[in-house]
Amino acid sequence: MAAIQFHDVLSGTCIIEGEKSSLQKAEYALELLDKQFTKAFMGLCAGYEKAKPGDYPIFVYNPQPYKEEQIFNGEFFLLDGIISETEGYEFTIKKDGKEVPFQVVKESSCINMDRSKRLAIKTELNPLSLTRFDVEVRRGERKYLDKTTVTEFINANGVKTSFDEENGGLNSYMVGGNEYLGGNAFTPIVFDDNADPWGWHMKKIGSNYRKAESKISLRVIERGDLLTTVESIYDTGKSDIRVAYTLYKDFNYIDVTVNVYWNDAGKGLKLELPLKEIGRFIGQTSFGTQEYGQESEECSQRFVGVEKDGKVLAVFKDGTYGCSIENGNLYITLLNGSVYCAHPVANLPIIDETRFNHYIDLGRHEFTFRLEVCKEEELEKKATAFTQKPYALNFYPHGNGEKKEVSAITLSNENITLSAFRKVAVDTYMVRLVNNFKSEANCACTVFDQSLNLSFSKYEVKTLLYERGVLKEHKSMLNL
Repeated sequence: MAAIQFHDVLSGTCIIEGEKSSLQKAEYALELLDKQFTKAFMGLCAGYEKAKPGDYPIFVYNPQPYKEEQIFNGEFFLLDGIISETEGYEFTIKKDGKEVPFQVVKESSCINMDRSKRLAIKTELNPLSLTRFDVEVRRGERKYLDKTTVTEFINANGVKTSFDEENGGLNSYMVGGNEYLGGNAFTPIVFDDNADPWGWHMKKIGSNYRKAESKISLRVIERGDLLTTVESIYDTGKSDIRVAYTLYKDFNYIDVTVNVYWNDAGKGLKLELPLKEIGRFIGQTSFGTQEYGQESEECSQRFVGVEKDGKVLAVFKDGTYGCSIENGNLYITLLNGSVYCAHPVANLPIIDETRFNHYIDLGRHEFTFRLEVCKEEELEKKATAFTQKPYALNFYPHGNGEKKEVSAITLSNENITLSAFRKVAVDTYMVRLVNNFKSEANCACTVFDQSLNLSFSKYEVKTLLYERGVLKEHKSMLNL
């Protein structure tokens, strides 16, 4: 689903025909961009050495200008399928001839044979460039998932997580010996709403909050050496909501996926995170971080969180904007109960209740989040890493090995983020960097073969030009 973030489209205040027209334009733009991205990706892959017989090469593009250990997913389709209850495929994954850790996870396909495979791979990726992995395949014993329910997890860094066995919510999140949650976090909350998508005269969204009922409290759907995923299913009487949590052995964050099948006309949906302690309520704005008030609906971009004693309990988001703190709970707004292009007029009813009306948010939805405790100066970088994940593709190169990984841009300070990098003229490239923090920062930026030491003031945006082999700071952002 594409979204044009213009207010009358994003909020649904247009009519249905306006929404369809906007999505058509957005999807067409994404199709054109996808073709250009694929062309560029294939160009980067050209020249790599051909795969050995029976191997499956996976190329991964890291959009971040720094090295960082992380987990990404690579999927591929095996030449032959195995239909057996005892026999299946086994793998070895190598990077530069050395084995890397991985875990087999659920593939996109639901065909019950061993053929389409999806691997979660843990490694350090080259900055803003490709990294190659070679998957060696052999026949072996078919592995089955251990579905024994576990409600408490402790990772390699001592981060302790526990779940409510009866209600399926995230009960506890302890980092560095400190508890950050008050129990049953990410519980779906249904609320009463009105038909007005503009929200005239509204300080907050919704009233009469009530928890969705737990339908399946907790079950394990992934378990291995790298990660464990558990899910809970909720029921509102008309709608179903699935909340899945992925916990990592070596990383302190929790990834949360929410799948919604919404059929509650006139009702809205939020996620509730009871907080152990209340601090500064902050969120991301355009090239900045803003502090919000409480008991009112706010709008943040890719992160929202609560800061106390230098640490932030952050929720990173991908395409979800509404949030609030009420009565010690952090709420993330997912859906509302508005009607297309309804509007208060004098004292007349907002809509005609005697006929069918089209509600904006009915249907199928998916939302993704990441819960993590970090420093405030790390928020921008971590939000970028969450929303701009590595791209992996099973691709067969046809070169002789002359191609080598070259990082187009590297940054010495990971809390300075890359906002844009593009070609603006012949032999000229533009680089835009952001310091989204209240303190000054220094960073060495290397573009191809040229380096520049930079000093950032608080919340400063800098533009650089790499022109005919020379890297320099550009004082104006106009026409770039």
